[in-house]
Amino acid sequence: MSSYDESQERFEEFLRTYKDDQGTLIYWTRLQQMSINDETSISIDFQDLISFDNVFMALAAENPSKFIETVNNALIAVLRVEDPDYVSSIDTSLLKARITNYSEHVPLRAIRAKHIGKLVRVSGIMMRASEVKPLLVQAMFQCRICDEKIPQTQEEGRYTEPVRCPLCDKKTPMRLLAQESQFRDWQKVRIQESPDELPPGQMPRSIDIILEGDIVDISRPGDLVKVTGILETTPDFSRRGGRLATFNIFIEANGVEISEKEHEQIEISEEDEKQIRELADDPYVHERIVASIAPSIQGHTTIKESIALLLFGGVSKTLADGTKLRGKSNILMIGDPGTGKSIHGNESIFLGSTTDKGFKWTCKKIANVVDSLMNKYPGEIVHQDETEILQLSEDYDFHTMSLNPNSLKTQKSRIIEVSRHKTDKLIRVNTASGRSVLMTPNHSLTTLHNGCLKVLTAQDLNSNVYLPIARNIDFYDESIPLKVDIGEIFSENELVNANIIHDQISYIGQNHGVVQKAAKTANVTSTTMRMYINNPTAVPIGNWLRRKHDTSWFPNKVPLDERFGRIIGFYLSEGNIEKTMVRFTNFDKTIQKTIESDLKVLFGKASVFKRGVYICQASICQWFLKMFDTGAGEKKLPDQFLTAPLGFRRSLLSAYFSGDGWVEEKSASVNALSKSKELVYQLSDLLSTVGIFARIKKKKLQSGSYKNRMYYEIQINGEELFEFNRQIGFVSTTKQERLENLIDILSKRQRYQSHDIIPNFGKLCIQATNDVEISAKRGSPTRGFLGEIRGKTYRQRMGRKYLCNLIERMTEFRLKGTHSDAMERLRILSKSDIFWDKITKIEHINENTVVYDVGTDNGHFIVANGNLIVHNSQILKFVAGLAVRALYTSGKGSSAAGLTAAVIHDADSGAMTLEAGALVLADQGIACIDEFDKMDPTDRTAIHEAMEQHTVSIAKAGIVATLNARTSILAAANPTLGRYESSLSVQDNIRLPFTILSRFDLIWIMVDTIEATRDRELAQFILNMHQMKRSKDAPLTPPVSQEFLKKYIGYANRYVIPQLTPEAAEVIENFYVDLRRSAEGGSAVPITARQLESLVRLAEARAKMALQPKVSKEDAQAAIRLMEESLRMVALDRVTGKIDIDKLVSRMSASQRSSSDIIIKAIRDMESEGTSTVNKDALVQKAVSMGLAKEQAEEVIEKLLAEGILYSPRDGKIRHSQN
Repeated sequence: MSSYDESQERFEEFLRTYKDDQGTLIYWTRLQQMSINDETSISIDFQDLISFDNVFMALAAENPSKFIETVNNALIAVLRVEDPDYVSSIDTSLLKARITNYSEHVPLRAIRAKHIGKLVRVSGIMMRASEVKPLLVQAMFQCRICDEKIPQTQEEGRYTEPVRCPLCDKKTPMRLLAQESQFRDWQKVRIQESPDELPPGQMPRSIDIILEGDIVDISRPGDLVKVTGILETTPDFSRRGGRLATFNIFIEANGVEISEKEHEQIEISEEDEKQIRELADDPYVHERIVASIAPSIQGHTTIKESIALLLFGGVSKTLADGTKLRGKSNILMIGDPGTGKSIHGNESIFLGSTTDKGFKWTCKKIANVVDSLMNKYPGEIVHQDETEILQLSEDYDFHTMSLNPNSLKTQKSRIIEVSRHKTDKLIRVNTASGRSVLMTPNHSLTTLHNGCLKVLTAQDLNSNVYLPIARNIDFYDESIPLKVDIGEIFSENELVNANIIHDQISYIGQNHGVVQKAAKTANVTSTTMRMYINNPTAVPIGNWLRRKHDTSWFPNKVPLDERFGRIIGFYLSEGNIEKTMVRFTNFDKTIQKTIESDLKVLFGKASVFKRGVYICQASICQWFLKMFDTGAGEKKLPDQFLTAPLGFRRSLLSAYFSGDGWVEEKSASVNALSKSKELVYQLSDLLSTVGIFARIKKKKLQSGSYKNRMYYEIQINGEELFEFNRQIGFVSTTKQERLENLIDILSKRQRYQSHDIIPNFGKLCIQATNDVEISAKRGSPTRGFLGEIRGKTYRQRMGRKYLCNLIERMTEFRLKGTHSDAMERLRILSKSDIFWDKITKIEHINENTVVYDVGTDNGHFIVANGNLIVHNSQILKFVAGLAVRALYTSGKGSSAAGLTAAVIHDADSGAMTLEAGALVLADQGIACIDEFDKMDPTDRTAIHEAMEQHTVSIAKAGIVATLNARTSILAAANPTLGRYESSLSVQDNIRLPFTILSRFDLIWIMVDTIEATRDRELAQFILNMHQMKRSKDAPLTPPVSQEFLKKYIGYANRYVIPQLTPEAAEVIENFYVDLRRSAEGGSAVPITARQLESLVRLAEARAKMALQPKVSKEDAQAAIRLMEESLRMVALDRVTGKIDIDKLVSRMSASQRSSSDIIIKAIRDMESEGTSTVNKDALVQKAVSMGLAKEQAEEVIEKLLAEGILYSPRDGKIRHSQN
């Protein structure tokens, strides 16, 4: 008898005799119920099996297929004896023993080749499920010629016909007899790593599962499943259909367990439970937990308290009629903007990373950067709709240059995400200074609005918009090399090193060494070595090199100093390569002497000819050609020189402008021409590293031997001209004298800045003068100054230097002891690293291409070769890491399918498949949705059902399903205008429909106001955090660690179901009724039943936070406090001082609606008197007589005009639009 026969007998004995801890024959009992329940399988806990006989462990590990076959045969054998009638009535191939709880649990990301063919157990969230199909297992075919019936077993799920008929021996297509064939139910699903198993910063892994028989359709997308089965492989094919050496993996499932997802994943020990109880008994438990929410974020205590309540959640209820009341809360936070879209692949960005030679900056096309990263990490790419996204954790050392949105200074920022997708529409934006960028219509750009940064998409731009250009970029890093290695362009085996030769000469002299060996070490011939031994002075002293077949020496490394900067600058302007000679053509004798001196110091040789200077050295010639190219239209400036020492950069620029530049008195500028477009933009980048902004424009030459040829002109004027003279100047004495004469002339006359201006600063100047109480009294010396400011405010543009002077005068005139946040904002604008460049042209381009984006940790990045700044949430991500089950997603990458569910085509079969979205995957957890406002309106409405009923229904392509989405939603949105405008309604600020807003229990507005004391506290908090120092009033560590808090929340949600007490209900009822009563007699609606339900949820969550079985009066009062504060933010009518939900519903409070009714009644009364049009001033007077204040009447009239209810046929006249 074989070991498997013995194992089958042992398993039969297990089914008949195994008892659980209570002494029940659990499997025997289930066997007897199979026919009654019409079941074809029985679930076997593998731990029960190996506790009965450990031999099953070895059998399952050695040969899983044989093991499963053995236990199935044993099941059939037992049933033949115990229930023969049932066995004879069904197909015995359907009878299965389903193995669950197998010992070998393998995380999805730990699956490797060694697991192929092995029995494994995996777990995850089901994210996709195909429809159930019949799988042909045993086919019966019929010959079309002789009608012979031929049985054929189907292998590996592939349809296989007999090759020829065994009776007539004919090769002919066979007829499948479906009624006489055997089919089995078949389904393919995909599971994905659950959020609690996902390592921080990693993409979730997934695997396909094949289900057969009675385990199909027992779970649905969103369920947490544990699957036991055999890991199998299927061939991988190339796009052309060729079979590859790589394989795809899947699991052929034997057993499936569906887990409750609430909080069973958290393992809580006895010691943990003891600590949990101790924390719950702490009278300050609520304060300690709130202080532990996002401790690295200063302030926002009320918001953190509400988020803590969201983490604990209320109690879900099912009424007698089946109606379900949700217990999960939803919270919306409105703050400042985040990220953008994509630009064309040919646009360049600055890329910084650490190399073995230190930190290195390069300038690369964004396509090359993104494609390279995605090719390097293909397994971590996430697909959202048509976009490929690669998130980069802190382990990846990639940086770019960006803008700090607070200080408006450029800075190095880490790249946290790259993406790419296809598009067929592009927009090219050109600016007055010669910059341009090619991007998608929905890419974000930043402009200035009311003195603050405002985010616009490319499709919202027009010729009145100013875009930011980085005028000052600092690439300095202590680890950047201070020398350039000339020898690195040659292979090591073709170089001869002077130091090595001198070492070998000394060695031979002291040790009588062999010449041949020394020659080999020095990489020269024996003859050459002997020559050097006889004449050591032929070899230079120091780190010099020569190529093996070239006798000319050159320095290995050249210092990046002023001399070398001048040499490169003159080469870029007037240098060229002729055979083995680098020539510098310039007739200026002073410049010739400078070049000659610099070349001799750096390279040991130089020669002067009539038209300039040259150096004849093949290796140096080759280095110049490789680094800078030759020819007027081909020259370039390598990226590494952008980060060179300051003296080198200044000298390079001075030499370049001395060669190709000139001083133009008419335009009061310094100019230079080049045929190389690439070089001109690289020089503008180099100028920005010393804080000088240059304009670029195309120029067609009108005369001379190069007439009608197109060149690129770089121009420096305005205040930049003074900076050029101070930092750079000319090597040429003649040009320098002209520049100084021009500077002298400009210094003596008033200069009006027409280029370097600060636009759209709003009323900051007026606000500042009001804040510091500058007198406007008649006869006051500051009255004229205030009039000047009013004029500038009206025109909304002023020169940067003028603004600096304006701030100095404000400081001089202000009342002692006063302070102005508006003045500080003006100071930031005046000292910023931004040049505001006006749009001159917008082109719409139809082109099928791939576009790219990089995301930075501060939301901006700088497009190189012109330095245009383009635009691209900390509490959400903290919550996503703290909640037991949480998903973090971004609105800009979330469609309705991505958030709810989708019906998609299966790539293998082409069939329609149901796939779960983020809200379903976060079932019984929290979905954190950033940039909620970026979602398409039609997509946003798809989550209505999920927010209220906690389900997602789908009916598409023949698939009708309802999935669980018992999820709390924590969403963050950006104000429409970039910053929250308190003068506008909430609806105008965020433009989300009321049907969505009403489903949020609490809405918080996070306004970044300027307040000196708070700003100083925040700055100290952040700086202390970065220095790992403890703040004065902050604990060294959070009161409750994140790991323990996660366990505490899991314990509370698993065991605590607080009930609403009569006292708590009375408090909530009184608040609701009193608030509603306050609006009696008026039309304002202060609160609705939705807010009443929210109060109950919040109160229950607070009780659960302290592990209390009852909701106390204090819990209800705390919930009311949060609700009142939220309503004051979003629904307070500033006219009446009362809360009015209508501000959310219709963008107009009851008082505003009443004021509108008065204006409309007044205009109708005046029109009824026979006037077809009404004088605006008369209408205001009429409204005042009806009870409105003059300012209020004027404001309401302007609002009605903007909404089209009234219109103005001509200046000063108004009519009602319905007339």
